[in-house]
Amino acid sequence: MTDLRRRVAFVFLLTSVLLGVSPRLLNLLAIRPNLDASDGQSYVQRQVALCDGGCTCSYADRIINGQPYVHGERGFRLCSTSCGVDNCNFRPGVDGCGAILYLGCTDLDCRIDTSPVLTPVPIHPRVVIPPIVYPTSAPTPVSPAPSNCETPHEWVELQPPRIVQVFHLPPYPVLQSQVSARETVPQVTFSVEVRGGKALRKVRQQTTVCRNGGRYPADCPDTGVRRCRTLIQATYPDPVVRVEATLQLTGQSQSWINGYLASRYPRAHVRQPTSGLQWTGSAMARRIVLPSWDPRDPGHHTVQVVVTTAGTPISAPQTVSRVHRVDVSLRDTTLTP
Repeated sequence: MTDLRRRVAFVFLLTSVLLGVSPRLLNLLAIRPNLDASDGQSYVQRQVALCDGGCTCSYADRIINGQPYVHGERGFRLCSTSCGVDNCNFRPGVDGCGAILYLGCTDLDCRIDTSPVLTPVPIHPRVVIPPIVYPTSAPTPVSPAPSNCETPHEWVELQPPRIVQVFHLPPYPVLQSQVSARETVPQVTFSVEVRGGKALRKVRQQTTVCRNGGRYPADCPDTGVRRCRTLIQATYPDPVVRVEATLQLTGQSQSWINGYLASRYPRAHVRQPTSGLQWTGSAMARRIVLPSWDPRDPGHHTVQVVVTTAGTPISAPQTVSRVHRVDVSLRDTTLTP
């Protein structure tokens, strides 16, 4: 009689499982993937909850220029937090997390789904960011500078003056006669646009900087490094004090006057092979107008413009030059046979 009761109880239990009398058993099953070759979808049976009490979050101590930093090192770290109602419960400074949530948390681990049946779920690749392991050590001490920077090296760097442009008016001067002076209409004036120079006192020495940007010691009081830097200690302006223009009639023009022009005009000869103009004063940026010039000879005139500075307490005067050209014409109607 006892064996009969045992057999009846076993048959009843087996029948209950086959007929689905206890659906809670299905919910207690683990995730069971099954790939159906007919449609290529993956079928999974969900648990009641996918979270066992922990999910992954990324954190940082501070954000500088959009980049995360942890303990002065560039990068972020991962921590494990508890699940909330439907997402990870990130708490700054708790469970090993830092002050700032950086890339977020894996909230999918906290989603709840009580579906008791097999549900087709599309397969999405899940990207898991591996934790970045940083060596735990004491704050980085200030490192010694290279041997070539232990002793500060000072020198003077010069920025020369500049001649921005040179021009003359009228642009095409015409000489009415080579015999009488002041026969140009009108006189020729030269303008020279100049910029003064500078003298820089520089020094190359070791200084403390932040490894990952920022200013020392405000942004990295414990992780400063010593590096060689070039610094400007002082700047001295070097103004322009003199502008000289030397005009010279070219050799080809002199030969033309003494040859061809003299054959048509017996009194023609070279009267003004060279001449000079000068300005003195003090200027760092100025358009300087030189005294007027009265050409006496037709032809091509080469103008050598020289600019000189005053110098500074740490440097001597500087000089730069530039070549300009003036073409002077002669009215042919003034020539007599």
